[in-house]
Amino acid sequence: SLNPSAFARVNPLTDPHVLRVAVAHGRTTAQIVLRWVLQHGVVVLPRSWRPQRIRENSQLLDFSLSPSDMVVLDGVSKLVQSPASALSDVFRVVRRKPRLVDDVP
Repeated sequence: SLNPSAFARVNPLTDPHVLRVAVAHGRTTAQIVLRWVLQHGVVVLPRSWRPQRIRENSQLLDFSLSPSDMVVLDGVSKLVQSPASALSDVFRVVRRKPRLVDDVP
């Protein structure tokens, strides 16, 4: 499983892109993420002891995500799985002394 402390602090259930897809489909963000996983051919085993969540978890097969929704959610997935150090490199200006050919080992 993923170690949340080693990865970027992106929660897919509160991500604005996931929320937009959820609103468009009239679903919860959890339903959208679970449906996204299903459409990738992965079996999901959601669990809950709350009756409302159990009902929500059972309502995944009566809708589908469009190809454009899937692309958006694939992008969110890449952010969630990116190590924080990788993301900081993207947003940080790296200032290094130019290396000369003679400096290369």
